[in-house]
Amino acid sequence: MKNKVILIPLLLFFLCIQSMANSLDYYFTRINGENGLSQCNVKSIIQDSWGFMWFGTRNKLNRYDGISMKIFDVKDPILKKTNNNIGVLFEDVNKHLWVGTDKGIFIFDPVTEKFCFFELKTNKGIQINDWVADIRSDLDNNIWIIIPNQGLFLYHIADKKLECFNLGSNLLPNQGNPQCMCIEQNGTVWIGTNGGGVYHYNKSRKTFTQYLGNANGRSLKDQNIYTICDYGEELAIGILEGKLLKLDKRKNTLTNIDAQEVNNKIIGNVSYINEKLWVGTRLGLFVVDEKHKKVTLIHESIANPHSLADNIIEKIYVDKEGGIWIGGYFGGISYLPNRGINFEKYMPTLESGTINSKRISALKEDETGNIWVGTEDGGLNILNPLTKTFIYHPTIKADQIYNTKILSMSSLRLYPFFKKLKHAYISDIYK
Repeated sequence: MKNKVILIPLLLFFLCIQSMANSLDYYFTRINGENGLSQCNVKSIIQDSWGFMWFGTRNKLNRYDGISMKIFDVKDPILKKTNNNIGVLFEDVNKHLWVGTDKGIFIFDPVTEKFCFFELKTNKGIQINDWVADIRSDLDNNIWIIIPNQGLFLYHIADKKLECFNLGSNLLPNQGNPQCMCIEQNGTVWIGTNGGGVYHYNKSRKTFTQYLGNANGRSLKDQNIYTICDYGEELAIGILEGKLLKLDKRKNTLTNIDAQEVNNKIIGNVSYINEKLWVGTRLGLFVVDEKHKKVTLIHESIANPHSLADNIIEKIYVDKEGGIWIGGYFGGISYLPNRGINFEKYMPTLESGTINSKRISALKEDETGNIWVGTEDGGLNILNPLTKTFIYHPTIKADQIYNTKILSMSSLRLYPFFKKLKHAYISDIYK
């Protein structure tokens, strides 16, 4: 066994490297057909009162207990109605699961495990029979239902009555159609529309007030508001193929959210989680931290089995334990648990700035804080803890190191030979 002293040139590469390595901070578990999922286009997610996770897909309903999956065929045997294209899931105060499909609503009894079609009509004879965009409840446990092609419905659970509100024209297609909603913790109801801005519901007067955000010269008129969420004193608004905006609830003013990377994407879902906006698009998942002026793109990496499973985001959901579930168009579910202790993980991927081997044999910190990583089959990698990126040293010649297996490193010091070039002195590299 030989012992050599080797000089390796270390350029100031760390100062200029830019990478999406931040996405590696998010370590997902994937749930798909291999786990028994009926279909990998996951459109809706919910956790029920017993802790089961439910996934609505383009083909059937799935119940997951953390180990196994049970699949349900959404079918009312009495009315002979069925629909398995599930876009919305909601649990009411009676622990019944409301299943929104593209042809109305089915209600699931978890005790009998049977479905019944929601066939109630308004006093004008209107029945819900089109695709369901959202279902939520207010503080009175009344249930709000958005049917873009029919209107906004409110089901009064106490007296079992259904009423319908038309926010725009009765003509179809309608530029005032309800599209999404947000119900604050204090019970305030906001409705986002396609073309008509945002509507605020006044409970005491039973009326709606239109908000266009035009107090400062801008306007939501003719904008397709596809998703909204509570954002403190404001509403975060996702325009389908436009910008990520925020509407001041008190001033009725509209401003941009500082996240240029998200703009002009197809924004399908916005959620406010742990003081950050999680934005689902057709090009990945963005985490927007306005307070620290930081935007992180989380995206699928073919070489990384723990990356996001799909770049087309259908649903973002937070469970009772703080875990985050992401439903994808092709890839099933990506689950990010709320761990008490978080470990930063580095693994080889196809992206630049990542380590080139997963077989680690030696570690050493230099005087500048960089971590030198010796590998079994990938030679020497150097990690900059600030940028969380690696550089690899292909400058080691074949006649200097007979193979790329590094067993140990010691006596690591840096010697500045030139202003723009530094050399690292490594002793005890064994081959």
